[in-house]
Amino acid sequence: MKKAIKIVFPVILVFVASSVFAACNNRVVQNEASSNIGEQSGASGNVLKGERGYTIRVASMFTGADPFLEVWHEVLSDFKKRYPHITVIDEATPAAGDAFKTKINTDFASGNEPDVTFGFNGNIGDPICRSGKVITWEEELEKDPQWAENFYPDALESSRWMGKLYCLPFFGSFEGVWINKDLFEKNRLKIPETYNDILASIPVFKSQGIAPIVCSFLEEPHYLIETFILSSGGKEGHANPFDPSWVKGLNHIKELYDIGAFNEDSLAIKQSEAVDRFVNKKAAMFIGGSWSAGKIKDEENTAIITLPPMPNSNMDPRDIIGVIGEGWYLTKALNKEKEGAGTKFIKYMTRPEIMDKYAAIGGTPCIKNTVKIDTPMRQSFTNFLNMANSMNRPLGDTINQESFITLWQGLSYVVTGKMTAEQLIEDARKTADKRVIGDGRLCENRFCTVRSAFPRLDLLLKF
Repeated sequence: MKKAIKIVFPVILVFVASSVFAACNNRVVQNEASSNIGEQSGASGNVLKGERGYTIRVASMFTGADPFLEVWHEVLSDFKKRYPHITVIDEATPAAGDAFKTKINTDFASGNEPDVTFGFNGNIGDPICRSGKVITWEEELEKDPQWAENFYPDALESSRWMGKLYCLPFFGSFEGVWINKDLFEKNRLKIPETYNDILASIPVFKSQGIAPIVCSFLEEPHYLIETFILSSGGKEGHANPFDPSWVKGLNHIKELYDIGAFNEDSLAIKQSEAVDRFVNKKAAMFIGGSWSAGKIKDEENTAIITLPPMPNSNMDPRDIIGVIGEGWYLTKALNKEKEGAGTKFIKYMTRPEIMDKYAAIGGTPCIKNTVKIDTPMRQSFTNFLNMANSMNRPLGDTINQESFITLWQGLSYVVTGKMTAEQLIEDARKTADKRVIGDGRLCENRFCTVRSAFPRLDLLLKF
């Protein structure tokens, strides 16, 4: 989850894969340990007398094509200068394809958990929470109210899982249809307000050698799936696992595939290449998350909109997908053994001046910061969120991971006619366990509506 606005949900975003793709990128950055972020050793880089050195492992998704990679390396280097007695082993695994989720779940299940995990919250983070190996953050926040002030209260509240704050919120995300406005204007096409507007644009863009919608069925078709399901069934259908509207949503994707709406190599390219093609004006539309903003070069001519309701859908055009998707987990026993080295690391990473560096790239920060970027694209984000009537969690947060993986890995078979949408939904249903979020709806964690989850969106949308 991989950009510069500000609300609290992920991620997204974001946020995914099979262990065969897992590739750890180990960087060692040396840092120090001291008590509080502003203390003498931190400010000067000098080591306090008698201070012990520790090594901590930090697992994250900041690698590969992640747009925050450069910032991540920068802040690790900054941490090294301030805290030279803590050595950080940077274990990064790509989010694409579920590689990260597979690695982290395996690490926690096998007793190889890292000291610090920057990962997904909600249902995706459920195995970490249920492991009993990570702290809950309430006590730390109470002990350090000045640090606690860095977080938006709604972000903290909405990040609770099973009533507790296991994941300290960092980023949220939302999903929609990215639009290259200049390509629409050049071809005298209106920015889509209805599904028919999208259909009308397809032959026009194809005639110009431009992919109407660029995507990767190979790596991350998640966003297509949940966006089309929401557009087909509205928030009620989207919230009801394996609702009949899910079949309709998948069939609409197949219909678009059949008429050539996607890039010809959509079954083979990676997600990062799909984003690059949109950024380089080789595609008119791209369905994805707010984390992709970090790669956008032309902020004057790029916007994000909702996918209009499908025919015969009860979707409200103001229904969107979003979540507080990513944050920090701290392994209890290792943190105690290493005298709070993990706590010091996370407290440093959640300072407003550090978040400034991330916010300048993009994302939806859960931490107050001072960055303000005012471009047409950022304004479209504000408009997108302000008009939202409901904020619906990504499907990866509402069904178990086996079912979710079955869905996204099977979509290519549906669009190519090797299986039906009904068969894929049934396969996903068979892999579902009996545990569903709350009562099977998306209303846990206060995401039934944006207004109830975020009563002060005006504050959260400041740049």
